[in-house]
Amino acid sequence: MEPIEQAIFEIIGHTGQAKSLLMTTIQAVEAGDFSQVDTNLATAHQLQTKAQQAHLRLATDKSNSIPLNLILMLAHAETHLILNYSP
Repeated sequence: MEPIEQAIFEIIGHTGQAKSLLMTTIQAVEAGDFSQVDTNLATAHQLQTKAQQAHLRLATDKSNSIPLNLILMLAHAETHLILNYSP
């Protein structure tokens, strides 16, 4: 796997994990279970940070000549990144 493909899949994977964890946390809170909120929020934040780091690697690597199919995958990955963003 090329480094650019790896970074794209890191973005998709990390943001997907973060979103899934947050959705599970919301469901638990709605059921009255607050026991894992702090841990889950911290883990989701770490996953989001990893996704942002992978995106930064792509954005700052001047040697990237990205083929069209990977540009489409990158757009998908960036959508995940943006939708999950919380400072």
